[in-house]
Parts: sequence; structure tokens; C-alpha cells
Amino acid sequence: MVVTHYIASVVLYEIVFIIAVLLFLPVTIALSLLGGFLFGVVAGTGYAVTGATLASVIIFLLVRHGIGKLFQRRYAKRIEYINSEIKRYGAWYLMVAQMLPFSPTWLLNVGAGLTRMSVWTFGWATAVGLVPGTFLYALIGQQLPTIVAGSIRHEYVIGALFVLTSLVLVPLVLKRYWDAHKDADS
Repeated sequence: MVVTHYIASVVLYEIVFIIAVLLFLPVTIALSLLGGFLFGVVAGTGYAVTGATLASVIIFLLVRHGIGKLFQRRYAKRIEYINSEIKRYGAWYLMVAQMLPFSPTWLLNVGAGLTRMSVWTFGWATAVGLVPGTFLYALIGQQLPTIVAGSIRHEYVIGALFVLTSLVLVPLVLKRYWDAHKDADS
């Protein structure tokens, strides 16, 4: 069906992914695996990241315009430090948190909506942070036929998990590099 109705398959996949995230259903890993299985690793990663990011931005905006502004006004003094940290490091925190396979995405979306982080920063940091894990799941999804047949090597999976874990450090290293060069230029 995917080959003969590719566009319809992609649209349906995106709709299901967005609805699952909006309803806080814990199925994004399974949907990322399915994306790799149906569309291949690159397209599956792209479609899954797009669906997850769109849904995350919707949740972010609902929280921001629902209770986020009230939260900011009501607890302005208490959360001053958090707002300054979000302004300075928010994108980096969000990217690292999104890269961690065990972090609850819904909590990140709601929590960020309560802060002063811009929608643009939230969107790109979420998308970038989702890529490594989603890529790994799509890669495994693409390999499902060989995994079921028992022909995949354990080193392959261990290597992929090692790469994913290592990628969590990339935003932190980049931030340090950025700060060091920014301070040197001043």
C-alpha cells in the first residue's frame, strides 16, 4: 500500500503521529520504528521528527496561551532564575533532554510552554534533539525483517545505541565551544 499510495501513507502517518503526541500516548518509539519500516530510515526519520515537532509546538502553544502567561505573572519572582537560565541555555537543555530516550516528551512540551522560551527556539531545538533517537528507531524499524529473521548482529545494535548515547553530549560540547569563542571575541 505504501508504494502505490505513498503521499496518502505519509499524510496518514503524520496525522497518527501528531494525534498520538497530542493525546500523550506513549507510542512514539513504536511509531518511529514503523516509520523506518514503511518509509526507510531517512524518510521515516524525517516524517517522525516532523510529526513529533508539529505536535510538540501545538502543545507548547496551548500551554503558553492557556496557563503559561498566567504562570509567568503569578510566579514571576520565584521563577526569575529559571527564566534567565532558559534564556541563556534553553535550547541546549531542550536538545539534550529530547535526545535522552527516557525523557517524557509531553513534560518537556508542557514545561517549555510555561517558560519564556520563544516558539522558534522551542521548535528547532525540539526537532534537532529528536533526530538522533528517531534515526536510531527508524534504522531499527528498517531492519525489522532481518531482526525477525534473526540475522542482525548484536554489535550492530550495541554500536547504534553507543552512537545515540554519545550524541547526547554533542549539544553540551557545542555550547562550550560557542561560549569559549564568544568570550574570546569579546
